[in-house]
Amino acid sequence: MRISVTLEGAAEAQALLTTTATRLAQPPGPLLTDLATALQRNLQTHIQNQAGPDGPWPALAPVTRKIRAFYGYPPDGPALVRAGDLLQSITTLTQEDRAVEVGTRSPFARTLQDGGTIADPRTGHTRTVQAFPFAYVTTQEVEDLVTVITAYYFGDPNA
Repeated sequence: MRISVTLEGAAEAQALLTTTATRLAQPPGPLLTDLATALQRNLQTHIQNQAGPDGPWPALAPVTRKIRAFYGYPPDGPALVRAGDLLQSITTLTQEDRAVEVGTRSPFARTLQDGGTIADPRTGHTRTVQAFPFAYVTTQEVEDLVTVITAYYFGDPNA
């Protein structure tokens, strides 16, 4: 496919089209890096704010508070934040020429996201873990990502 545009006399528009065409022809590595950074920050903020797409997370279950106290963590501390392992695990998982994936490789993250049943490896006892969804994107976050994309291809409109 080829798109051809001839523009005469509008130097600013010519410069914008030339810059945009050049950027569109190149793999968007810097853009993907910026988007990955923004997505990582969003997921970490969800954890720090203790909120899912439908609002605040539920209070920790009594058994979770007892387990935290047993291991020396504040029983009423923030959900999903004990030593900071989950927060620190949010990263760019893969980045290709035209795609980026952000998330975590923590083995327990899926259970925390969706809820489920886990077994204690030492005792074999099982318990149900409530869902604390943190991997989602809000409407405002999508708009912010679109702003990053627009600025990458067309320049910062506020500059």
